[in-house]
Amino acid sequence: MKNLFYILLISLFACSSAPNIRYDGQFTEEGIYDGTGKITFSNDETWYGEFKNGVPYNGKGILYFYPGKFIKGVKNGDGEYYFPKGDKYIGEIKDGQKTGKALMFFYVDKSSYDGFYKDDKRNGQGTLTFLNGSIYEGSWKDDLANGAGVIRFNNGDTYEGEWIDSHANGDGTFTSSNGLVYKGQFRNGFFSGSGKLIYTNNTTYEGQWSKNFANGNGTFVTRDGIIYSGTFKEGKINYSGSVTYATNQDYTQKGELFYRHGIDMESISLLRGELFEK
Repeated sequence: MKNLFYILLISLFACSSAPNIRYDGQFTEEGIYDGTGKITFSNDETWYGEFKNGVPYNGKGILYFYPGKFIKGVKNGDGEYYFPKGDKYIGEIKDGQKTGKALMFFYVDKSSYDGFYKDDKRNGQGTLTFLNGSIYEGSWKDDLANGAGVIRFNNGDTYEGEWIDSHANGDGTFTSSNGLVYKGQFRNGFFSGSGKLIYTNNTTYEGQWSKNFANGNGTFVTRDGIIYSGTFKEGKINYSGSVTYATNQDYTQKGELFYRHGIDMESISLLRGELFEK
């Protein structure tokens, strides 16, 4: 049996971060939200719609979740109500699932998402802003970056291209803050496969890569016109290939070509620890 338009005011435990809650609507004899109702928080944020067994089922507004579940207030040992610290969701609930265009503020890592939901997960286009100011804009599938997208790191580095499971995977372009550019294939966030690296001094390496370093067959061209074509291992020339010089000087003997080709960098992904640090 349901009572209509019962007003329930829930006090919060002193250390809670969520606002007070006021519920106007239908509920069961056990005091569970069930039927049509409206939640009003002490900061005037509201959510209105249909509840089923205490859970928002259809409606729009602002809700709090942790971890991934609706927070409606929990009794502590003294019988008072409080809210666990949780995520803040601004959007629509349909058939018990987050759906459509929405905003989500994540409590634990302090990131925020502005984009589309489907089947209770981030699906479609959306923007994720991290605590350190880095921003990812692109496609999502089942809460992971999948498809085309771009991330702009707070240090000025950018990656634009394909993503799989929140890592750079497939074809893409990485540009460092100091102007170094890599265009080619990525695997699990690293330069891997075929690609071309253009240094800031216009020196280039084009060929095979593995985990951000030249590895396999490739061609290195210096700004002075020296060309080395051959094999590389972990970024270094093994000198078994051919070298064409712009002058008669033997640069190989002077060690001019002997440095590591690549970049020492973490995997390009949305899971980097630095993204969640100020």
